[in-house]
Amino acid sequence: MTQALDLESRDPGRAAISYARAALRGSARAAYYLGQLHETGSGVAPNPDMARLWYAAAADLPRAQQRLQALATADAPGIPAPPVPVFQARPGNGGSEMIWRLPEGAAPVRFRVEIFGPVDQPLPVQETTVPGLILPFPVSAWRVTALGADGSESVPSALVRMIPAEE
Repeated sequence: MTQALDLESRDPGRAAISYARAALRGSARAAYYLGQLHETGSGVAPNPDMARLWYAAAADLPRAQQRLQALATADAPGIPAPPVPVFQARPGNGGSEMIWRLPEGAAPVRFRVEIFGPVDQPLPVQETTVPGLILPFPVSAWRVTALGADGSESVPSALVRMIPAEE
């Protein structure tokens, strides 16, 4: 979170990744700031759907609730656009981090993440309501599918191979 705050004025795009990593670790404040970046288009393409997802992750904060109400929209029917992976890492703690963004299109309400173990064996599918996932074990590859409120599904993202990264 500190790294993201420091980066925001110099490199808002990198700050968005740092905020996402902090939000996935449970920081509601980071999720709120990430919602602001997506709402205003600072360092990332403006995307109210992404803003809503991150504000929802920060719903404990009154300001996040206010922004959710201001951005309220009916769930648009239709097939969500495929998510686009933007970050993946296997940090030194043995876990795996994955972050993706949404192109414009029907808004998803959750995501299904297919993960593969060290020798590409399929592992249990994970679901999440935010565009990112941290797992406490190593993953060799992953892909994500957006799921719409009406049960529709995007095509899966491309399969992403994990790379080691600095914390």
